[in-house]
Amino acid sequence: MLTKQKTGFVLYKQNTNLILLIFVILFCGFVSQVIIAQPAQNNGSSPAAVQDNNFPKEQISITTGAIEGETAAAITLEQVQAQKKIISESPDLNSELRTKIDEIYNQAITYLNQVKELEKNRQDYNQRRKNAPVDLETVRDQLAKQTTFTSPEVPADITLTQAEQKLAEGTLTLEQSKKESSTLENEPKRRADRRTKIPEESNLARQKIDEIKSKLTGVSTEGQSSELIQANKILLSAQRLVLEAQIETNAEELLFYDARRDVLAANRDLAVRKLASAEKLVGFWQQQVNDLRQKQAQAAQKEAIRAKEETKYSHKIIQEIAEENVTLARLQAELAVKVEKTSQYSNTT
Repeated sequence: MLTKQKTGFVLYKQNTNLILLIFVILFCGFVSQVIIAQPAQNNGSSPAAVQDNNFPKEQISITTGAIEGETAAAITLEQVQAQKKIISESPDLNSELRTKIDEIYNQAITYLNQVKELEKNRQDYNQRRKNAPVDLETVRDQLAKQTTFTSPEVPADITLTQAEQKLAEGTLTLEQSKKESSTLENEPKRRADRRTKIPEESNLARQKIDEIKSKLTGVSTEGQSSELIQANKILLSAQRLVLEAQIETNAEELLFYDARRDVLAANRDLAVRKLASAEKLVGFWQQQVNDLRQKQAQAAQKEAIRAKEETKYSHKIIQEIAEENVTLARLQAELAVKVEKTSQYSNTT
């Protein structure tokens, strides 16, 4: 009887150990699965990623959930274009929904192109602000070299055609100088206006950013497809990126105005001097053209009179032609004088 009890006790102990061993093995396997699954979960979809199991397997994931926080999503034009292409080729969407989403992505692409342009302007303001000291020295050197007007040398055998070409070139330079001088003359007022408008623009942009945050947290997505939800979030993100880029560009623009105040003043002085020089150059070549025209007209008149004298014994018809040539030559000389007076009047007004 005692032997049977001992035997039962041994079997019971062995069974208990076996159960404990199985439990330990199962527990270790569970822990291993948790440890293995944890990195996969961390590396998979996160709250910041807008991804849906109903999307096509090849669909890319664009981080848009971050716009619900403090910073807008880091979406790019290339990403949105790629996403648009995937949607347009998706067989799981009906044509109406595909068209609607396509229009939303087109709007987002337009906004992202605006972001690129604003960033380009911001970098330009930044670079020119940094270059202000060097540019100021350059303009001052040009001012020092901009001496009083000196008449160019004119070849003794210059023709009327050559002089007219010089006049045309000088006139073109004069028009460019007038335009540049006018622009620089109006620039201080334009900058003053911008200084007034920029704070208003930036404040309005901040208000719109807050509205976008509210839309993201308050918009109802019930009954909408995951593709449409993602497209709308991307559009809002693109809108916010434009507003943030506008604020940054505005801030850089104000710094630009402060840094280049002296450069603007120096450029205005230089433009005034260039304009005065261009006006004198045009006046010089205008006078040369007038003189050559008069000489040419006088020479033609003398030649006509000489020809008339030679034909006084010729046929009557030839004499009439010679007389008509004299009249035309005289009118040409008178016209040259009138042209000179007109050009002198235009140069003084």
